[in-house]
Amino acid sequence: MSCSGVAMTFDRALLLLVVVVVLAMLLGQLVTWLRRPLFELLRNGDMQKRALALLESAVIGIYDGDTPVCAAVFISDTLALTAEHDASPTIGTVLRARSAPDSKPVRLWEFKVIAVSQSDDVAVLQRISGPAPAQFLAVHDAAPIQLMKGKQLVLATFGIAAAARAGDAAGSVLLGAAISRPAVFTVGHRHFAYPAETGRGDSGAAVLSLDGKLVGLHLGGWNHADSPPPSPKDKAGTKPAAAAEARKNKERLAAMGLDHVGSATRNSVVNLARTLTVGGYAIFLTKDRVRALCRGGRMDGAIINAA
Repeated sequence: MSCSGVAMTFDRALLLLVVVVVLAMLLGQLVTWLRRPLFELLRNGDMQKRALALLESAVIGIYDGDTPVCAAVFISDTLALTAEHDASPTIGTVLRARSAPDSKPVRLWEFKVIAVSQSDDVAVLQRISGPAPAQFLAVHDAAPIQLMKGKQLVLATFGIAAAARAGDAAGSVLLGAAISRPAVFTVGHRHFAYPAETGRGDSGAAVLSLDGKLVGLHLGGWNHADSPPPSPKDKAGTKPAAAAEARKNKERLAAMGLDHVGSATRNSVVNLARTLTVGGYAIFLTKDRVRALCRGGRMDGAIINAA
């Protein structure tokens, strides 16, 4: 082979090597991009649509007739979670749910309550009619709740409180996945709190990590500006009357969604609320905790594993 032929062969080999290296770099960048947390891409138009589609499929509304009551979250093709205190179900109760009014078509479901924990304020639902969700939210693996502090989250409600503030809860175009991105302000034993303006009907909403995993179920919130007025003073004018103070505290707890829970949960959340003027709180969820809830409801093993 002549020198020129060797040179041409070397040049082609070098060119091929460069092409392979460039393609490998591009492929690496593509893989890195695809691995970016889903909700970090919310600012991108196309990915925002995908994220919203996911949430609109997984976050639905529990209805009493035509009135939206609270949110629920699909965690598998057959299972969903909701807040116990708004739905107030017992095991065996059938709850009805809908997708957002502007979804095409509006999807309807019936769920049987198969596990209830008043202490956790969580009910586990099994789909008995209606379509499987196009997408659901997987519960994240076990991790210490202390690692949640400072983490940015995605809070996805069904928009019931926003629709009510607008004066139209039933059938409102505001119903559907409503997203905010708070950061965890403080954590307790089983709950964590974040700055968010929520309201009645937002309980049962999904709280997600930025990689799209379900880390909590929103249970309630508070706004110190909307607290009941101070209790009247006693005849001496020195301190609130005991009965009036108890009534004020009861109203406050009801406004926070805490009038139904045990003293340990109540104290935990009240302590969190003292550090934040306006906020919401969620119960911390892991796969193991959901399985424990299911076992408490005597669910069969196949359904437990599906969660």
